[in-house]
Parts: sequence; structure tokens; C-alpha cells
Amino acid sequence: MGRKRTADPGRPVAVDLFCGAGGLSLGFEQAGFDVPLGVDADGYHAATHERNFPAGRTLCRSVAGLTAADVFAALGGRTDVDAVVGGPPCQGFS
Repeated sequence: MGRKRTADPGRPVAVDLFCGAGGLSLGFEQAGFDVPLGVDADGYHAATHERNFPAGRTLCRSVAGLTAADVFAALGGRTDVDAVVGGPPCQGFS
């Protein structure tokens, strides 16, 4: 992780909710996606994701109330999102 790369217009785009440090983001990048945005409510996790994915953007906020307009604004007006992925915390269910 921690690599810089430029977006490839031929790659599909995914947004990672509950991104944590970026395990799911990394998997999607390795599967051929660009992941220009991660969102996590925990400041430590958001800071780690931001460091691991410096070419993208990380929002430190809850996904409760997050709208498509918020996502598109965070992406600088980009609207070509192909997938919204996420790994919400499951400790209460495991």
C-alpha cells in the first residue's frame, strides 16, 4: 500500500464505505478498479486509509446521511462510479 498511481480512464471506479485502513480498497484495486474515495467515521482509520491511498481521497465522516451528491462532490464532480462497496463493522454480529 502507500503507492501513488494515476487514474486510468479505462478502469471501473469503486467507492469504499466503512473503508478502515483499506483492505477492501486494496482488493478492489488488485481486481482492476480505481478507488478514488474511502469513507470512515473513525479518524484513526480514515488517516490510515489516506496514507495508504494517497492518490485518492478519504472522508472522515459517518455514512449515515451520506448522499450521492456528497460522494460526487468529494470526487470533484466526477459521477462515473461503477460500484459502491463496504465492509461495515460486524463485531456485534460475529
